[in-house]
Amino acid sequence: MNWDALQAPFEHAVVAPEGDLGECIFFAFQGDLLLVSKERHDHGGILPRVRSFDEIGMPFREPHYLGSRSGVHSFTVDLEDDAKPPADMALHGLRMLYGVLDETTFQLAGRAFQIVNWDRTHHFCGRCGTAADYHKSDRARQCPRCGLLSFPRVSPAVITLIHRGDEFVLARNGRFPKGRYSIIAGFVEAGETLEEGVAREIREEIGIEVTDITFDAGTLTYRYIPPTSQTNWGKGTTSSMIALLRVKDGTMTGTLSGLSDGETSYDYALTGERTSS
Repeated sequence: MNWDALQAPFEHAVVAPEGDLGECIFFAFQGDLLLVSKERHDHGGILPRVRSFDEIGMPFREPHYLGSRSGVHSFTVDLEDDAKPPADMALHGLRMLYGVLDETTFQLAGRAFQIVNWDRTHHFCGRCGTAADYHKSDRARQCPRCGLLSFPRVSPAVITLIHRGDEFVLARNGRFPKGRYSIIAGFVEAGETLEEGVAREIREEIGIEVTDITFDAGTLTYRYIPPTSQTNWGKGTTSSMIALLRVKDGTMTGTLSGLSDGETSYDYALTGERTSS
């Protein structure tokens, strides 16, 4: 069965069914890198598909059950830091795999990473320091001494389009690859409303005040994709840039007015190329 060709929705679960599950899909992470095959397998995918991850020959920590898709079960595992992949496999960041994995699998990979990353940091109780056990039915760790439950962290975030007539604002972080811009987004702090979070993020990121904040009913599930050494992101810079664009005849025109990166001020065209200093 070709995993990539499956159209059925993924059925999320915490506890794996008993009995023989057959060949399963494994999302195996070493740090923030996902283990994939260099060539597509007979089933059409690049993720390991085996009855037991032991067959791969890489040491790993406790597996976590994710659920199933058309009867094909999935797990995520945390690889040991010094584990070497087999010759026919490699480790890649999720950003490198965007467009390679189908949308459902890519979103599931983001979920799998969040679960693995949560588990790495909750081996011990945050209240009394006792080694925590896995909860029998929930995605949680529970302290056998004081009973504290620790669940995977959910971090509310907001994303917003700032516009004035037919103009809108894009911002560029100094870590972005050349030519990449974004509308403003950020995490909501404790006790904030969504609207307050929007106003604060805009003020902090680009230094302007906004009015008439309107909440567009609906949600967007954001899968965190960690940056890796394989991405073209800069390091050690805190520069931020603002673009004011005008939509005309269905196209975007405009230039980017640069803010100081601590050393030099730039003006950028929308391609990200330096045009003046």
